[in-house]
Amino acid sequence: SPLRYAVMEGREDIARALLDAGADVNVRLKAHDPALCGEKGANIFGYAFYFAANEPVIRLLVERGADWRVTSAGTTMLFYPYAFGDVGNLEVIHELVPHSPSMPAMFPLGASYFALALWIAKRPAVEWLLKRFPEQIRDETTGWPYGVLASALSGHGYQDVFDLVLDSGRFELEYYEPKRTSLAMKTICAVARVMLRVQRHPHAMYTTMSFSFGTALHMAAFRGNTYAVERLLERRADAASRRHQRRMTPLHVAALMG
Repeated sequence: SPLRYAVMEGREDIARALLDAGADVNVRLKAHDPALCGEKGANIFGYAFYFAANEPVIRLLVERGADWRVTSAGTTMLFYPYAFGDVGNLEVIHELVPHSPSMPAMFPLGASYFALALWIAKRPAVEWLLKRFPEQIRDETTGWPYGVLASALSGHGYQDVFDLVLDSGRFELEYYEPKRTSLAMKTICAVARVMLRVQRHPHAMYTTMSFSFGTALHMAAFRGNTYAVERLLERRADAASRRHQRRMTPLHVAALMG
């Protein structure tokens, strides 16, 4: 819609004129649009952050009733400011939309918003979150059975993000708490194990769900991240740890993944 393009361009003046003329601030994409990074079901509020919308545009959308609770691809529109990690946008979002970064972001899997930032965002955003919400960003609030260090290795695995959380000294090297696995996640992992047995060419996601959950060293081994492996071993991470969903050691996981 014209409003979507005005938001993409950061044109608060055109967006305001369109809204004054009756444009729907919550109109949703009817189909996935890879050319413009659009997920089916996303409204303009979430879509704006793909293009690092400026503060006046964000304020206008909230003022006119843009709904951050709209879901698309299993998460709300707050996924986008956390994933794309523009610090200015995060500051505005926390001013206008009171919420906790440890809230569940992915339904029904339970991953928190700050865990998404650890997976995808770059260092400035993660650094801002750590300083702004020190009491909320903890190993036990990632929403997953693994902690902050493993989360920083499980997505894009940016080296400087991993260094940031490791050198902070705030997070446990050996954290892995299977009791924090949601019922939905346990079901998905069980299905993944079955699919690995019955399919000749199983999807890579089945391998991830079957073998990646464990300590940070398990995750580094699973990802083939030798930099992280070396740094964790320097900190005396347990190289023989069986704190893993299949009771495997990091060496087992490394061998499995080649």
